[in-house]
Amino acid sequence: MQTMVTPAVPRVDLTRIHRKQTFTLSTPKTPRHAFISIQHDSSPVPEREQHHGLAPPVTANTITMTTAESGTRLELAKPPLLSFATDYKPGGKAKADDYDSEGKAIILRADAYYEGKIIGVQGFPKSGMKIAWAKKAFQDACRAAEKQYQSDKRVEQLIYSRGSRVRGDMLRHVEEAVMIVFGFSKDSSKKTQNHNLKLYNDLSKNMAFAFKDTAKLTGFAENSVFQLILRLVCFAHGDASRGIVFSRFFNPVSLETLALFMTQINHVMCQWSSGIYRRHGKSQAFTEVNNSVYHAEYLQELRNWEAVNTEVVLKIRKRMYLRAREKSGIDPPAIKAVITGDLKARMVSELAARTGETDTEDEKDDDMGSMQEGEGSDNGAVVPIDTATASD
Repeated sequence: MQTMVTPAVPRVDLTRIHRKQTFTLSTPKTPRHAFISIQHDSSPVPEREQHHGLAPPVTANTITMTTAESGTRLELAKPPLLSFATDYKPGGKAKADDYDSEGKAIILRADAYYEGKIIGVQGFPKSGMKIAWAKKAFQDACRAAEKQYQSDKRVEQLIYSRGSRVRGDMLRHVEEAVMIVFGFSKDSSKKTQNHNLKLYNDLSKNMAFAFKDTAKLTGFAENSVFQLILRLVCFAHGDASRGIVFSRFFNPVSLETLALFMTQINHVMCQWSSGIYRRHGKSQAFTEVNNSVYHAEYLQELRNWEAVNTEVVLKIRKRMYLRAREKSGIDPPAIKAVITGDLKARMVSELAARTGETDTEDEKDDDMGSMQEGEGSDNGAVVPIDTATASD
């Protein structure tokens, strides 16, 4: 039985293997604005000599394939794991700095992908989904770097631990937006206390904070606070913003994203529930356990809203993304047309009466006194100076 063993990097010429099916290898495209750019080593991989006899044992780092026609077994080496940094010391909490420069760059890119999924797709994924997303994030990062590595549990846990981290990071932006849009204050005066207390009670009732008009309760899910949070969280870093790099997670803005925003707005507003700002302690941290009930309630209300008119709601969510992107300054501003309305209609009428082939207009400018060339005219040309008669 023949056995072929390739080097560590999995570059196998599958055209040498006779199979009933034809395999087509395609190189995935690097997504736009990838966070990392690492040169790909495209040098050919030397082939090893074929050995006959007993096949070597299958290890954890090999993938065994058997051809359908000849029964020949092919062992492919799995991609390597990320390499640790030279100064890495075992023990302690895992972090991206534990790995060499290439490994760290890949992990940071994978972190950004995972954070984008948390904000744009599902704020509180279940355990199985976390692991699947971490694996997908790692694969996406390797593709962006044009490298081939395999992840292990340590790396995957490092990636999906970013979920709680990014939700916590969002809170400061949500608090900023709540204070700007609704007018909450951290001042401790009696007047401010009464103002904050009334504001909290009014906005909390019937989810008024989610409506464009918080008094009349019209324009559900269109309050400007959503737009501001989206810009602060997803469009604050130019073309490197997660809303640009991972636009597929945010365009259109999902109901899950809005539900996460609403849950965090409620959490932040509770800090003013007594009228005086009291920052949440560790026992009131923003966790799934503490906020799952609110999140489920808001998500259901958003789904009910969508069910009323799916087409209109989709347009609202698309417009929300486009406005945030426009405010980020990534795209060049649209040029506003000046010739419109009656002016454009007159222009159309004028051109309709002409052929453009002959000049029938009275072109007075061409007959201005039949001026001869250079006779007192100022046509913008540089007139040579006669050095013989010119005075200093």
